[in-house]
Amino acid sequence: SLSRGSNGKPVVRRFGDQNLEKERIREPLSDVIEKENEIDITMEVPGVEKDDMDVEVTENTVHVSAKGGQKYYKEIKLPCSVNSSTTRATYKNGVLSITIKKKETGRKIRVE
Repeated sequence: SLSRGSNGKPVVRRFGDQNLEKERIREPLSDVIEKENEIDITMEVPGVEKDDMDVEVTENTVHVSAKGGQKYYKEIKLPCSVNSSTTRATYKNGVLSITIKKKETGRKIRVE
């Protein structure tokens, strides 16, 4: 993708197929959508079975790796802190969907 940096110069960021190691590992295309209370991640990971995927979620990152007919790896830095124990993931027709609830940073309470 192409964007403009803070200094006004163009910044080119590669996506899709990337050779991360000697063996061919693809970087899946992904979308990260920040909602009010959760983060939704959608990732294209065709050619693998769901049992061949590993998803690891920390407070600030998501790591996805898959080994099967294709090999994939992606690390996503999240836009906010999340509660990793609330992670839900589904895989259907080559699309991995991950939903993670945001970590509560504080909330207003009513004074009685």
